Amino acid sequence: MNNYLKLIERQNSILLLSLPFLLSTFVILGLPDAPLKDERFFFPLIQKFGESYFPSLSDIRQMTQPQGPVYFAVFGFVGHFFDYSLLPLRLLNVFLGFLGVLFLYKTLSQHTQFPLCLSLWFTLNPYFLLLTTPYIYTDNLCMLFVLAGMYFFVVKENRFAAGVLWGLALWTRQVAIIVPLSAVIVDLYFTRTDRCQQFKVFLGNALPFLALLVLFVTWDFSLTPPNNVHNINTVDTFRFSLRQLNYAIVLTGVYSAPIWLPKIRLIVGSRMFILASLCGFSLITHFPRLVNQDSPFYSVWTAGYFDKFLLAIGNLAYVIVPILWLPALAYFLLCLRPPWTSRIQSFAIGVVFLFFAFETVFTFAWDKYFILVIPFALLTQISRRTCQESTPSTK
Repeated sequence: MNNYLKLIERQNSILLLSLPFLLSTFVILGLPDAPLKDERFFFPLIQKFGESYFPSLSDIRQMTQPQGPVYFAVFGFVGHFFDYSLLPLRLLNVFLGFLGVLFLYKTLSQHTQFPLCLSLWFTLNPYFLLLTTPYIYTDNLCMLFVLAGMYFFVVKENRFAAGVLWGLALWTRQVAIIVPLSAVIVDLYFTRTDRCQQFKVFLGNALPFLALLVLFVTWDFSLTPPNNVHNINTVDTFRFSLRQLNYAIVLTGVYSAPIWLPKIRLIVGSRMFILASLCGFSLITHFPRLVNQDSPFYSVWTAGYFDKFLLAIGNLAYVIVPILWLPALAYFLLCLRPPWTSRIQSFAIGVVFLFFAFETVFTFAWDKYFILVIPFALLTQISRRTCQESTPSTK
């Protein structure tokens, strides 16, 4: 298997990574020039933001969608020059997705064994390749900022550049807060013995939170606009769901399978596998199928393709889910287990567990949301040389 993976790694990375996006482009060429799916919610606001080159504070305050204003400003600006035809906007979205994958590859190439294969694995996610890329969803622009920020934080150790990019990500999709939050927690831990250094890295990581604070104040001290028409996307609808947590663990495990499957013997023989087994009782009480059945705010029970797959296989799901859930949780616990000697792995696994926390309380589960966490789950497979680092730079 390694020989095949090494053969792929020797290919032209840009060419190979661009091939899946050709599929997205072909999908676009077959779409009508009319808003489809969630585009129907976004498109009117894109047109409104496109009326001026830069949106005013009033425009931002009067937004009717729960996402941040940067997406609508960017697509409104571009749409203004193309008479709001959806074809160029969708092609722009494909390009943004491709740029994000390139940043992911550049990061993984510094810290993982098979970066091209892992980048392709992320790209071939059906929600990324066939939903958020061909249609003008907010995810691709957010992921570009997130992955570019990850590159500057992990590879360049430039916290200012990472902060600017993550601030833009927060002004696109507020859920991206888990990324800079993990970064600042990890930096504060690794500089805990030097208060002066700790203060510097705190300031270096403050920019995304200041950006979110500005948005919070602009929206009358709320994380969503006052005129948001989607009430289910507000913190008022958050509630604890053990079923959603179990689903987050098993699906993140599926998406990160190339990382933990080669280590399955080590995982099964570890103490963390015993701990995961003790936690397995939650699968009996809150089995992660028909995940949204506990949510009073969402009428569609299935969370996506994986949830539908578990329904389709019937009782076989009671065998497959534990087989995936147990080693996946054990692997993530192994990554989280001290001593924390790698800043990068600690940062990556921090994002994973913060994502678990978010999925546990969010209004409903949807497979699309996992696009955000997959790159960081893949980054937990760091090379041995990376494990030697201890103190972050203040850049």
